[in-house]
Amino acid sequence: GMIGSYVMGNLYGDHPDIEFVNTFEGHADYYEGDDATGELLEEWLGTDRHDVIAAHFSGPDK
Repeated sequence: GMIGSYVMGNLYGDHPDIEFVNTFEGHADYYEGDDATGELLEEWLGTDRHDVIAAHFSGPDK
C-alpha cells in the first residue's frame, strides 16, 4: 500500500494491486496531510492489510 503525495499515485496508480491513498492537502496545509498519513499508516500497521507500505510525509520542505 502507498500513502501520501499524489506523485506516488501518478507513478503507480495504473497498478491495480497497489492501494494508494492520496493525503496531500496542498502546499500550505501539509500538516493536515501529514497527520492523515500518520493516522492511516498506524491503522495499516495494526493489520495484515499490506505486506509492504510506503508512506510519504510532505513536511515543511514543500
